[in-house]
Amino acid sequence: MMRLSAPLSWAINLVLPPECAWCQRAVADDQPLCDECRQVFTTATSCCQRCAMPVPEVVDRSACVRCRDAGWRFDRVVALGPYRGRLREAIILIKKPAFEALATSVGQLLGDKLLLEQINPDVILPVPNHWTRRLAHRTSTAETIASAIAGRLRKPLWLSAMQRVKRTKKQGMLAWSNRPANVQHAFRVRRPKRVAERHILIVDDVFTSGATAAEMTRCLLKAGASRVTIAVAARGTGSRS
Repeated sequence: MMRLSAPLSWAINLVLPPECAWCQRAVADDQPLCDECRQVFTTATSCCQRCAMPVPEVVDRSACVRCRDAGWRFDRVVALGPYRGRLREAIILIKKPAFEALATSVGQLLGDKLLLEQINPDVILPVPNHWTRRLAHRTSTAETIASAIAGRLRKPLWLSAMQRVKRTKKQGMLAWSNRPANVQHAFRVRRPKRVAERHILIVDDVFTSGATAAEMTRCLLKAGASRVTIAVAARGTGSRS
């Protein structure tokens, strides 16, 4: 991307001052979010170290009751926070094309968190949409977030390494018990040799039941990937408050 000269950048900012990608307050030239909105995404929450589910501070965070017996094969889930309150409002907005800049900001903050926690994947893969959905939707939230993470981590983003081969129902419309069957055999690794012996980072907007992440992980490990980690903007809790 072409870098603007300092005088030209100053002139543009004078006419069109940079705004927060969420609330439109004025921000510094290099800040996509204002301090107040940034706080929504970066406030620390006591959570399970394995699945990122919020837990009381007095509870052992090594594995919460939600994931202890889940049998997941990915390493862990990294999330900015729980899917509730103002963070939930933001996640709903980033699914709309008009808020792509906000989705990019979310991805940058998630990339910063991955760096802070020293998670160093070889390859970044967004959860793919079925081709029929891509016809109806110009943008993919997972791809936008993943692209921003790739920029922060300076890692390759592979959009075509994996595809969704089955048109599935929306997971959010199904009971948790029905979600694994909905995504079973829904994905295919198109280039197994490219993922072999690599640490893969799967990116999505929300992790709730874990069914999608678990099925993608199964496919990637079967194709020879060495490890799989999940990165999401928010961790679904079953509560909207």
